[in-house]
Amino acid sequence: MTEGRIQLIAQATEDVIWDWDIAAASFWWGAAFADLTGNPDAPKETGIESWGRRLHPEDRRRVEAGLQSALDNPIITAWSDEYRFLRDDGGERIILDRGFIIRDETGAAIRMVGSLIDLTERRAAEQRIRQAERLEAVGRLTGGVAHDFNNLLTVILGNSDALQARLEDPGQRRMAELIQLAASRGADLTRRLLAFGRR
Repeated sequence: MTEGRIQLIAQATEDVIWDWDIAAASFWWGAAFADLTGNPDAPKETGIESWGRRLHPEDRRRVEAGLQSALDNPIITAWSDEYRFLRDDGGERIILDRGFIIRDETGAAIRMVGSLIDLTERRAAEQRIRQAERLEAVGRLTGGVAHDFNNLLTVILGNSDALQARLEDPGQRRMAELIQLAASRGADLTRRLLAFGRR
C-alpha cells in the first residue's frame, strides 16, 4: 500500500492510523494522532519512541513484550492490545491498538500498518451502566428489607399502643412508651429506605 493511500485512509476515519517501516526504522502517524496526544506537533515525530513513551508505565512492559513476541513469530500476521495511553497534556486514554504485520520471504517482520481506537468514552459509558445496575440492585434489596422491617414495626407499634392502654404502673407505661418511640423512629427510617429504594 502506498503512503498516499494510507494518508487517504487516515483522513477517512477518526481512528489514528499508523505505519511502521521496521526495516527503515521509521514511523508515520496519521493526522488524528495530534488530537489523541493533545499536542499539535505530535505528528512531526517519526520514531517508534513516539509511541513507546506514551504507554502507561504499568502497561508498557506487557504491551511491548506482546508486540515483540508477535514480531518474532514468523506465522503471526496480526497483533492487538489494549492499554492506557498518556497524553502530552497529562491525561490518559484507553486505547485498542491493532496492527497487521508484513513479512519478507524469510518470515522476518519488515513493516506494520495499524490503527489506534480510543475506547475511553465507551469504557466510561460501560462503567456508568454497571454502576447504575449495582445501584438498582441495592435499591431493590433496600426496598425489600425496608418493606419487611416495616411490617415488623407495625406489629410492635400496635402492641406497644395496646400495652400502654392496659398498664397502670407508671414505670411499665414509660417502658411501653419508649418501645413505641423507638418503633416510630424505626418506621421513619424505613420510610426513608423505601424512598431510596424507589429512586
